[in-house]
Amino acid sequence: MTTDEYTLSDDGKILVKYDAQGASFAIPDGVEEIGKNAFMYRSSLTSIVIPESVKAIGESAFAGCSGLKSIVFPKNLKKIGENAFRRCSSLTSVVLPKGVKKIENGTFSACSALTSVVLPDGAKKIGDDAFKLCSALTEIVLPNAVEKIGKGAFEDCSSLISVVIPESVKEIGSFAFHGCSGLTSVVLSESARTIGSYAFDGCKALTKIVLPKSVEKISDGAFCACSALTSIVIPESVEKISDGTFSSCSALTSVEISKGVKAIGNNAFGACSALTSIVIPESVEKIDAEAFACCSALTSIVVSEGVERIGDGAFELCEALISIKIPASVKKIGDGAFYCCSALTAIEVAEGNSAYRAIDGVLYSKDGKTLVKLPEGLEYKRFAIPEGVQKIGDGAFELCEALISITIPASVKRIGENAFLSCSALTGVVVPEGVKEIADNAFQDCTALTSIVIPESVEIIGRWAFRGCEALTIRAPRGSRAEEYANSNNIAFEPIE
Repeated sequence: MTTDEYTLSDDGKILVKYDAQGASFAIPDGVEEIGKNAFMYRSSLTSIVIPESVKAIGESAFAGCSGLKSIVFPKNLKKIGENAFRRCSSLTSVVLPKGVKKIENGTFSACSALTSVVLPDGAKKIGDDAFKLCSALTEIVLPNAVEKIGKGAFEDCSSLISVVIPESVKEIGSFAFHGCSGLTSVVLSESARTIGSYAFDGCKALTKIVLPKSVEKISDGAFCACSALTSIVIPESVEKISDGTFSSCSALTSVEISKGVKAIGNNAFGACSALTSIVIPESVEKIDAEAFACCSALTSIVVSEGVERIGDGAFELCEALISIKIPASVKKIGDGAFYCCSALTAIEVAEGNSAYRAIDGVLYSKDGKTLVKLPEGLEYKRFAIPEGVQKIGDGAFELCEALISITIPASVKRIGENAFLSCSALTGVVVPEGVKEIADNAFQDCTALTSIVIPESVEIIGRWAFRGCEALTIRAPRGSRAEEYANSNNIAFEPIE
């Protein structure tokens, strides 16, 4: 059935299409379903009357009806389809009838004038992006039947101030409250088990969150950039603090990690610039890459017995860190773990550690064959590497800006990547016979370096080994790998016998 204004299905039960451009419209009695896209982008429509006979509203039925200011749903309504009211940017309030059990994906997304929503008591799920970009929404009461809050359900609801998660909710989806910059209070239920990736990322007004003992998984970036958050307790039910979970929480001063946590993920607390101390409990086995990177106020770290691995850059740019003790359980310390820790004056290793030892605050492998790290804060002007060291580790002396000279023993076979990176006072180096490799970036940005003697034994020189050494002259035997390197990289060369 077709009129000048609309099209119905043959049986008259489905309104297939609204064809007019009027400001108001009353759907005929007897219609049971408003079809998919029926009123889509009718921007002139400001009001709609839906009869009690309607039981379903189809996908995108009113999407883009930017002039629609209000709507009264019939009591018999059972289903509202995905994106049904998406971008109804003049819609200010919604009261959903009790027959609606699920808020579908994107149902009210980008309804930017929506200030009030009443959800039915029996609603069990709030779908993905259901209220995303409802920037005027200040509060929402979630019924005690909702089991899951979908991905991005309230994302970028920037006026939302508080939310209480009811006992029925077990999962908070990824990006669920991402970018809710006005959110000051969140109460999680004792039944919540999973907090999705970036669920509260960018909630920069949130000052407090209590994680219940029921929580088993906090996903990547869940509380990233919650810049007003001051304290957090990780319950023992959580086995891993995931990648970036609390990164850039710049007001965070207190962190309590309960026994039960086994791993601290990549960048988990990166750039928590107000954090001054941390105790890592004995249950933790692994501290991943950059876990505490850029924690610039961190002065005290207690790494308990039980930790086996400290990842690459785990404490890089912790500029206030003075000392650290490595427990006996640690088997691996990653590259750059203490990079740019400019106040670090001592690394201590517990007795019984099978992988490392410390001599006068300097970190070595247990067998003494690798010099792992000379702390930047020691500010040596001259340093003699002990005889027996075979490898100068990656980043071993990087950013030792006071270092003027270095004595390398004949036992050394390899100078690692970034070994002397940015040793800006280093003026001259003699590489002894027996060294076979000078790795990438080994002397990069040693801006005062004018002379380096490289023996014939050196077979490998990394591409950027001397990048930024503008005044450098390489001294080496004719026909050597060093001469070839100097010529191909436009570095001054002086032959030696």
